[in-house]
Amino acid sequence: MALEYMRDELLSQLKSYGATVAQLGAWHEQWDAAVKSAGDPLPCPKCFYTGLPTGHLQALDAMPKRAKSKCAACKTYFEYQDED
Repeated sequence: MALEYMRDELLSQLKSYGATVAQLGAWHEQWDAAVKSAGDPLPCPKCFYTGLPTGHLQALDAMPKRAKSKCAACKTYFEYQDED
């Protein structure tokens, strides 16, 4: 997965939920920590926004140059570009 595309889409989703600047910053910090740690799940924007424990984003099959993931906790699907 192209993590930069995934991050941008998930951040866009978080903004669409109405997240504050502080929430956006906290989510981004959690994202950065998860990327640096092999064991931490990438933060689901819906779970994060609603205050639920962060669900594990599972990769799904997708069309060429696209990627999909699904949150194991809230079952929300996310789709984003995978390649240039």
